[in-house]
Amino acid sequence: MDIKSSIDRGVGAIVWHDQFVIAAGYDDVERILLLFNSEGHDVTRLSYDSFGRNSTPYWYYQVLESCRTVDVWEVCKESLIQAVYKWEIHDYMLPPQDYACGSAAYSAIASALESRVYEPRQAAAVLRYYCKSRENIASYVAGLGYLSYQMVQVIQEYTSLSDLYLEMIGWVDQCNLWDVKETGCVQSVIALLHQAGETEQRAIDAIKQAFPETIGNRFKDVGLR
Repeated sequence: MDIKSSIDRGVGAIVWHDQFVIAAGYDDVERILLLFNSEGHDVTRLSYDSFGRNSTPYWYYQVLESCRTVDVWEVCKESLIQAVYKWEIHDYMLPPQDYACGSAAYSAIASALESRVYEPRQAAAVLRYYCKSRENIASYVAGLGYLSYQMVQVIQEYTSLSDLYLEMIGWVDQCNLWDVKETGCVQSVIALLHQAGETEQRAIDAIKQAFPETIGNRFKDVGLR
């Protein structure tokens, strides 16, 4: 089994179990995998027979078999260029009638909240994922100022974006208001969502300004590597 072989080499495997987790151990006697969440704190015991049986219709694992020296400057620059790609292009693996990706996700979330046809706890989980991811992005780009003098604007926009999400989660955490879909609470979140979408668009535009030649050379497909 690829996952067990990777663990035996001392390298955990990336697994989708309703979120991305790390398979870091196993027990053939009990027939279980030991899964750790992204922060490495919570441990889940997953039986071999339950592997791939998720509440979401996805099955995924990835093992890392080797590594090589890379140009860190180029890798970091490419990560920002791919952020532009993911923002502008719908994920080819997801049916567009069921999913919204990149910039389109903002209007989809806002529309769902406006419709009031959603489950508050699940909506809160989505917003918390967004908040954590933008917090991580802000932390990441804060260390990339050396890539270009124009990275200052990128860093500022992602810092502002992270702050907006923290404010948004402040409303979501008021469970007595959020769970009953109190109008003022929901409208405040929607307003912050619109601000966040505009801020993230400015961050993407700033990335384009920082690396115009490279992105321009991708022509109509900025995802080209």
